[in-house]
Amino acid sequence: MLAELRKRFQLITVDVDGVFVEITRTHGVGKPLIMLPGAQGTSETFYRQILAWGATRDVVSINYPAGKNAASQADFILRLIKSMGIEHFDILGTSYGAYLAQWITLASPAAVGRLVLGNGFWDPRPAQTLEKLQHLEDSTPEAIKAEVMGRLEKSPESELRSAMLDLIGQKQSPQAVRDRMLAVQRANAVPPLIFEGARLLLIDCDNDPLISPVMRESTRQRYPNAQHRTFTGGGHYPYILVPDAYNETVGNFLSL
Repeated sequence: MLAELRKRFQLITVDVDGVFVEITRTHGVGKPLIMLPGAQGTSETFYRQILAWGATRDVVSINYPAGKNAASQADFILRLIKSMGIEHFDILGTSYGAYLAQWITLASPAAVGRLVLGNGFWDPRPAQTLEKLQHLEDSTPEAIKAEVMGRLEKSPESELRSAMLDLIGQKQSPQAVRDRMLAVQRANAVPPLIFEGARLLLIDCDNDPLISPVMRESTRQRYPNAQHRTFTGGGHYPYILVPDAYNETVGNFLSL
């Protein structure tokens, strides 16, 4: 399906104040939908969703660069969105992308209509350790990417494995892989976000190996009035592992 995505929607490079960013944009007829992948994703990560929704929404999936902090990253993404003439939009973020989506909403709440936070967190501290941070700081980008690729290559054959080997192996530079992982380890908790629960959907999975049960529960408590869906067997990538259920849930929420 990645091949089909690339046939229908070619990557676009956007210049934002001298920083070049790759995006996938569909120019569909509906309201813009901003998509933010996780730390090890690219603008093509949501290939199944882009193919499903690209005609009915103006989908803009962003391969954002790592920033000094989440607030500066959110500001950069907002400037990127504005440079495309987009003033109001929905957001779907997953993992670190869901974390950034909260910062974007905090910075510009009037611009955001509906917000989907998938397999994400608001407080990264349970996933942070001094050992992980030190290892990332002491290792070269090439060594870190080799570690990531090595783990993927040892995983069982699957669509997820094939997609991630392509998206990380071919589409992410070693520097990008390391910088994104460092961003997670250096991230701070999102300040209180006031957002109507009816406009917020939380997604998590019962077997997510990266977002612990403690972090999942913390996010649900943070947004007690939000709509919520737990997927069985979706791991950290329900948009690939259980795409039909994921697309139906998110599609209904976003009125797709």
